[in-house]
Amino acid sequence: MADGDSCNVTRLDMGVHTGTHVDAPSHFVSGGSTVEGMALDVLIGPAYVIDLPDVRDSVTAEDLAAAPKCERLILRTANTARGLLTSDSFCEDFAHISGEAAAAIAERGIRLVGVDYLSVEGFRSGSHAVHDTLLGAGIVLVEGLDLREVSGGWWRIVCLPLKLEGADGSPARVLFERDA
Repeated sequence: MADGDSCNVTRLDMGVHTGTHVDAPSHFVSGGSTVEGMALDVLIGPAYVIDLPDVRDSVTAEDLAAAPKCERLILRTANTARGLLTSDSFCEDFAHISGEAAAAIAERGIRLVGVDYLSVEGFRSGSHAVHDTLLGAGIVLVEGLDLREVSGGWWRIVCLPLKLEGADGSPARVLFERDA
């Protein structure tokens, strides 16, 4: 408008796994569902945030033992206190989910798991075992969650990915509301 145009229009160019985003099964599972095929009921509802402030490396199955039965599990690790999401540089040694913890999550019937950095998988892990296990079980992954204002316990989560047809992921706006 400053140049005399009737409105402002912003252009956005980015990958679907940028910032806070969801991974659809098709991200690593051949023939898996894409973003528009994800069940919306898994993206909205009660979520348990497990506070693991001392976990700086791998979240283990033992770390998850304290979490109650839930459909949506959010992992708040040392990544949050370290301020990794607000840093201008990429951190290679972030807390992530171990293979054994991924198997335990899948066995518990959890439908959504969220993490406080850009991937559930360790950087340069040499495989995609965690993604394969979780997405192969039909679990929606939410990566890049800003949990600075979210403490451990029960919350209501509202995760709103863009409806991108045929996409293996999508940027998302994720809200946490304290469960009463």
